[in-house]
Parts: sequence; C-alpha cells; structure tokens
Amino acid sequence: MKVLQRAVLCLSILSLLILYATPLVDHSGAFTGVAEFSTLILWYILCILIPPSIGDFGTSLFVWFCLFIFIAVPTGSDIVYHMTGITPKMWWYEMKSIMPIGWNLQRKLTRSYYVFITELSYALTPGILSFALSSLFKFRRSTRSGGGVEQG
Repeated sequence: MKVLQRAVLCLSILSLLILYATPLVDHSGAFTGVAEFSTLILWYILCILIPPSIGDFGTSLFVWFCLFIFIAVPTGSDIVYHMTGITPKMWWYEMKSIMPIGWNLQRKLTRSYYVFITELSYALTPGILSFALSSLFKFRRSTRSGGGVEQG
C-alpha cells in the first residue's frame, strides 16, 4: 500500500509541476498544449489511483477535490479556451467593470458561457466518473471483506 501512496504523491507533484512550471520555462508557448494535455491525462490516472491508495473515503474525497480544484479546473479551462477561443469577458452581454462581482453573476449570460461550461464538463467528466467508480468498487470490496471500511 505504501508504494501506491508514493505513486499518487509523485504523480500529483508531477502534474502540479507540469501545469504551473511550464509557462515559466516555455516562453514561446509551443509546449503549453502538450503540457496541459499530459496534465489532464495524469489527473485521469490519479482519479483511478486515489481511492485504492487512501483507506478512508473522506480523506480520499478531500484529496481528490483538492486535485480537482488545483489541477483539473485550470487545465480543463485552458484546453477549452484554446479549443473555442471563449474568454470570461465573453460570458455577459454588457461589460461593466465598476459593478461588484455579485451583480455580475445575476446578469443574463450569453451562449458563449454555456458552450464553455459544456466543453469543460466534457473534459472533466471522465475523471469524475473514474473517481466515483474506483471509490465505489474499492469501498464496496472493503465492506464485504471485513464488515467495515479498511483503515491504513
């Protein structure tokens, strides 16, 4: 079990380094697309490996959610931006920079917003489903064998 935990930790650190260090090293932007795609693939792999490597469901859900926020959402958003060219300023009909953000969220959204969110959900759904299925099968096996969730 320790080897799997170390592999998850190394893959997590590697995906964070690829995602956040690539813009510092690659000033031309030629490697950015490959780095984002490889980061998303690493996140998919982590979604499968997190539940078996961590014994507690709450802890594995917390680790997965942190990786979802720090890896998957920025990577997916960048990939969708490069595919569609939709930026957040294209999400609302009228542009006002003086208005507080709470009022911005209450205005009517354009079709570009819905296209962006739909494409983002297409990019992130395989990871979400693989984590759900992996944790379902892991914790279902552990409750059959020992009567409770495995610890450690």
